[in-house]
Order: sequence, then structure tokens, then C-alpha cells
Amino acid sequence: MKKQVNDPIKHHYVPVYYQKAFLPTDNAELPYYKKQFNELKAKPPTAILYELHLHTMRMRGTSTAMLEHFYRDIESQFALYSELIRKHIADAGFLHALKQDENFLNFMRLIISFQFWRTPCNRELARQCVPQLLQKYDDAPAEVQDLMQYDRRGVKFIQRTASKSDSLKIAQFLMLPLLTFDFTSNLENLRFFKTTPGLSVLSSDRPVLFSSHQQLFSFKEFAFPLAKDLFVFATARKAKKIDVGKLNRMIFDRARNFVISDSESLLQKLRESPQRGQFSVCSIADCVVEFEDNNSVETEVVPHPV
Repeated sequence: MKKQVNDPIKHHYVPVYYQKAFLPTDNAELPYYKKQFNELKAKPPTAILYELHLHTMRMRGTSTAMLEHFYRDIESQFALYSELIRKHIADAGFLHALKQDENFLNFMRLIISFQFWRTPCNRELARQCVPQLLQKYDDAPAEVQDLMQYDRRGVKFIQRTASKSDSLKIAQFLMLPLLTFDFTSNLENLRFFKTTPGLSVLSSDRPVLFSSHQQLFSFKEFAFPLAKDLFVFATARKAKKIDVGKLNRMIFDRARNFVISDSESLLQKLRESPQRGQFSVCSIADCVVEFEDNNSVETEVVPHPV
């Protein structure tokens, strides 16, 4: 693929459409905290959470943003669901209906797998996983193999040449999201939690929270903010109540550099909190306040003082 005149050079590792779900209002700038400089500012989503030429490669001597265009295509599908959620989250029964929607469950599997691997801080983990690429491809279901833009020969080539930056990018940003996660999982542990008005959910440059890679890759235990008032949560026991304050602390402490929120005051409080840094090693189950019994049908969140 030849370089196109309008190829972007700012490649977002947290998509712009996703960031927009955390805006205070539709036309506002997005408040963020940047750990590196201990700064609290607000900018448009297009202006943060990117690296220059993150997805740019050279193929046959020509620079190409093939991976960036690939992400544009899948993000356009993700964005449709994100907009649907924002419009109908207050509708009775909407979240229950989503959980019964197999297309949406496929969306959840894909967004979590791609978002986990597209963060630059997972580059070293990608190097460690590369030797398993071909075996994972052989073990993958046919539908997963069909999603990839490479056949077995191509996977073998990428595995063999992954010491080169361009091959490693293809492995990390395209192959590993599809080959390390178990797409046959039925997401039986999945729960939605919508916050009460005035209680915000944070996100960050590492928005996928997990206790171990094994549990994450099997979709058995993870947490993922979907919007400023909604997140998905999975753990082995069915959670009835979640401490969203502790969840926010985990997001804040585990962020590599950027934390985003619709609430600048919440970012300020977490920045000044004496407990800052104490939640970086918590497990997902630590956020559960109360588990469901056999008669429970509702899910709730409980606030936690900053």
C-alpha cells in the first residue's frame, strides 16, 4: 500500500471516539491529568493520547500508514455502538438488551483486545509473545483467522522477522489482539454498572484493568470504562455492588501518564489524595462490595470518598 497524501501522522492509541464518551458536554474540551508534569489541563480529544507515526511502517521501501487505516475502519464500527450507548443508556432495559446482543458482545471482545494491545507500554510484552504467534494462529478458530489480513505463511514471516520494528508493529497492533484473547468466551461474568448522577468514571491511557493476563485473555476478570457514567466489569463471582471510587483509584494509579475525566475536580482530588499510588496492585475483585445471591437481578455502584 502506497503512502496517501492525507495519511495522518498523529496516531491515537486511545481512540478519539472513545475519549469523546468522557467529555463534560458535547462541545467541551476534555479534562486530563498528566503524571509526567503533574499538570491538570483540558484539550480536544484529537490533541492528546497519541504518538507521532505510531502505526507508520515501511513496506518495500515505501512509508505506509496501513495499520492506521485498519484502525480507522474498525473504530468506525466501534463508534456506532459507543454513540448508541450514549443515546440510550437511560432507557429502561437497554443495558440488559445489550448483554443479549451477540453483535455487541463481539464488539466488546474486540474493543478490549485491541485496546489492550494498542497501548505503547505493551511493546515489551508483544516481544515476549511473538514466538507463540504461529502456534496461536494454528489454534485459533477459523472465524478469527478470517479476521486477520495474513494467512499462515504471513504469520510465520512476521514471527521470524519480529526483531524489526515494522514486523513487531504488525504483531502487536494486528495479530496479537486476535490471537491472544479467547473469542469463544461467552462473557458469562460480564456486568454493566451505570453510575448515579454526579458520580464520574475515569479512564486513562491504559483503560483495560485486569488482575492477570491469563484472566484477561480469557475474559474472566477485567474492568473497562465505557463512558463517563458506565463501565463493564467481570469477575468470577457475580458482583451486585461495586466501589466505583476504588475503581477510579485503580484507573488513576495504573495510568502510564494520562488520566481523563469529565470532572476536573475529581482529577484534582485524586492528584492530591494521600492514598495516591496505593491501588496500583489491587485485583479487580477488590472493587466488589457485595456479590449477587441467587435472587439478585440488579447491579449497583456505591460511591467511595476520595
